[in-house]
Amino acid sequence: MYEEFEQHHFIVDGHEGILICPKVPREDRKYIWRTEFLGAFDSVDREMLKRGWYLTYYKISDQFGAPCAIEKMRGFQAYLEEEFALAARAVLLGFSRGGLYAVNYAAAYPEKTAKLYLDAPVLDVFSWPGGFGRGEGSEKDWNICQKLYGVKEGEMDAPENPLNKIKTLIQNRIPVLLVAGDADTVVPFRENCQLLYAEYTYAGVPIKMIVKPGVGHHPHSLEEPTELADWIEFDEEYGCIIEEGAMDWQIFQQKEDGFAEISLRGRCVNLFDEKPYHAFARVVNEANGMPVVDWMRCETKDNCWEITMQVPRGGLYRIDTCMDLAENCGDWSVRGDCVHHVGVGDVFVIAGQSNSAGYGKDFISDIPEEGVHLLKNSGRWDLAAHPMNDSTHTIHPQNRDGANTGHGPYLSFAKYLKRELGYPIGLVQTSLGGSPLNAWSGEDGSLYRNMIKVAEKLKGVKGILWYQGCSDVDGEACKTYGERFEKMVRDMRRALNCPGLPFLTCQLNKVMNRCGEETDRGWGMVREAQRRAGQRIPNVFVISTVGGGMSDGIHNAAPSNLMIGERLARCALRHLYGRNVMSDSPDLVRAAQEAETRVRLEFANVYRNLEWVSEWAEDKIFCLEGAGKWFVPTTAKITGANVVELEFQEELPNGCVAHGAYQADLPYLPVIDSASKLPMLSFYGVPVEEE
Repeated sequence: MYEEFEQHHFIVDGHEGILICPKVPREDRKYIWRTEFLGAFDSVDREMLKRGWYLTYYKISDQFGAPCAIEKMRGFQAYLEEEFALAARAVLLGFSRGGLYAVNYAAAYPEKTAKLYLDAPVLDVFSWPGGFGRGEGSEKDWNICQKLYGVKEGEMDAPENPLNKIKTLIQNRIPVLLVAGDADTVVPFRENCQLLYAEYTYAGVPIKMIVKPGVGHHPHSLEEPTELADWIEFDEEYGCIIEEGAMDWQIFQQKEDGFAEISLRGRCVNLFDEKPYHAFARVVNEANGMPVVDWMRCETKDNCWEITMQVPRGGLYRIDTCMDLAENCGDWSVRGDCVHHVGVGDVFVIAGQSNSAGYGKDFISDIPEEGVHLLKNSGRWDLAAHPMNDSTHTIHPQNRDGANTGHGPYLSFAKYLKRELGYPIGLVQTSLGGSPLNAWSGEDGSLYRNMIKVAEKLKGVKGILWYQGCSDVDGEACKTYGERFEKMVRDMRRALNCPGLPFLTCQLNKVMNRCGEETDRGWGMVREAQRRAGQRIPNVFVISTVGGGMSDGIHNAAPSNLMIGERLARCALRHLYGRNVMSDSPDLVRAAQEAETRVRLEFANVYRNLEWVSEWAEDKIFCLEGAGKWFVPTTAKITGANVVELEFQEELPNGCVAHGAYQADLPYLPVIDSASKLPMLSFYGVPVEEE
């Protein structure tokens, strides 16, 4: 094998080792290390020999990359460095079960690993040889592997399983090349390669994958090795590398002074010498390239750097980096990474259920707009666009909807705010269709925990956009909704260390084709709890959602979402930004009995006067309940700018309560304010006072 090349055979720790020498070695004496099956499918190995790389192999078969094998591998590599003066780091080639060795070794000794080329690799011992997934497995090999990994019968995890080491590879930014067939029944692609690729991608660490459609476990590699050899030979990273701190399209939450802190950290990578470099960073206006924050020298130690910049409200911006041996940088300093389309403004978290996730399935123009960006379920920022609860490459599947979502209200909300305020708006989607309020509880709510985890990384948010309640209208849930909602608000504010965090909430709209007293009561109770939350809880603001059409029996149509988004934006402008805009719906503040058959309703938030817009609605919207009876008014007249008088045919008993537009399927549009055109908030069970 490889007879045409000079070879060295030796024994290290009782195992055979081999070093195959290129005919014209590179000066840097770089080498590839085949962890298993030397000589099999070796087109890449031979190509690297031609390019002056050494090839080595250490025969520790049937140890499956277990801890005992890893320690022997370290001794072998030390021997290569001492006896043959090979480079300090190796490129490991993990073919099939060789992937166990390669990944575990790289995780144990990242400082001795340059890159990993993994070809149809085994990354989960329970997939192969265990055979507990889609693969065939190998009983003989599993019996050996099980003992080496210390896995007891019935256990389905092992600390040294390579899948558990992926985060270590990511933390050390070990470059990885994956090659695999998607029809592999021996080492199933979805149980091995795909998992590694997904975690690298979600973490934003570069990884290259080549999938061979319809190919099984064999043949390994590619017939033409140039692409693979080029990846091994040439370093992709060079210059000032940004490792964390900002993403393309990210919106940063401004502080009270109108600035945001943008912190970055990374490494300086130079291919030609090992001298320590200085890193530099700046922020420029993306439209014209003019500096917003001029070049600043980063704190640098051992070629690792970090910096925090105070960036003014506005954008879109570009973050530039570079590096230089000198104390200052110039136009032609060594290149650095850039972050594009960054803004400083206000960030809102979207929470709640289906009408928050966006379930409008009809059509309307609501186009994306630069300066309105979304932190997606993939963990990456992007231009905001429908559907916002897109779960492609999600990193938090707990808020993954069962079907693709559609149109929602919050792109409209953010575009309206951006136009009025003149700076970028960020949105963060955490909602889930059908989720009950308990899922947002601080005690055991998975959606609550996920939302807090996402929001904490943002270093501040402007407010919460909340639309939820349809899942709590039945049984006992509707009776305790207000108390539980208030607790959720307290929990979220405490967890995010923001006692006054604003909540912009929506009173439930309607549900079609459902009728009956019990259903109406449930919807009425939840709407009343939402209305009272706006009165009782500081910095909770409630808008009405009625007045638009439905996409189906329970979800708002796309035109309704545009309307709701605008109402929310007007609410935000008034209460969060101090703008003098008409944003609040008429809200009942008092129900009083003036006479034996007459009740007066008084409303706040009336900018001009109340008016009817629905024909024949006077005797359909309001009613009283008391002494076990219902009382429907014969007339409902607007007798003052903010007053509605209800006249009844019979004498009213003491202790009545008033309901208004409380039904699940609202029959008519209730009274509106003639100036703002906003409908009144629904109310339910409001005690009627005696005068």
